[in-house]
Amino acid sequence: MKMKLFKKIKKDYKFAICSVIVGFLLATGVFLAVGKLTQEKAPNGVFVSNYIKGVTQLSVVEHQYTVIDEFSNSNEVDLFITKVNVPFTKKHFIGTFTGTINYGFDLEEMPKAKINDITKTITLNIPEIYRLSHTIDDKSLKYFDEETNIFNPISIKDGDKFRADHKKDAEQQDIEDGVLDYVHTKTQEKMEMIVHAKFDTYKDYKVKCNFTKQDTIKDKPKTNFAGKTIKE
Repeated sequence: MKMKLFKKIKKDYKFAICSVIVGFLLATGVFLAVGKLTQEKAPNGVFVSNYIKGVTQLSVVEHQYTVIDEFSNSNEVDLFITKVNVPFTKKHFIGTFTGTINYGFDLEEMPKAKINDITKTITLNIPEIYRLSHTIDDKSLKYFDEETNIFNPISIKDGDKFRADHKKDAEQQDIEDGVLDYVHTKTQEKMEMIVHAKFDTYKDYKVKCNFTKQDTIKDKPKTNFAGKTIKE
């Protein structure tokens, strides 16, 4: 009787071990499956950053402006401590053109996103804001009321100076008008839109953008085919 009881206990023991092993394998399989599913549903900060970097640069704000102004110039001579215009050497014209400035940043410079699942916050450190481009619509460029003379004729350089001066004026005026703050606001909106549209897991997460401290906006450095900055 004792022998049969021992065999039964031994048999039950083996069954218990088998049950534990099978249970462990099932649990491991479920854990791995859930882990894989979680990884797919909740990408990490590197994945989020790499997705956003799908484009090389992000244009956030486009500002279009129109210039109508006059250009006037005369030959000058030095007279003691001042300069005096030479009579009958005045040249003059009225010029107009439409320019477009694009503001944004280089996504390749953006570091890894920080994801906090406790506070449900995604933090993105935004790199320096640049003028990505500043172009003039050639079709809009016109000159009127031209006045020239043999001693001081209107030249191509005058047109180049007119455009260059007004482009600089437009860039400076944008900075004075607070374009940097406006770009920050629009960047925040775009980053929220990109993250929430792409990742269902993060639809209810707050997207926070930290911006690089800067007082002005520079032109984006030019790079060669290898991505290295070209010194001008």
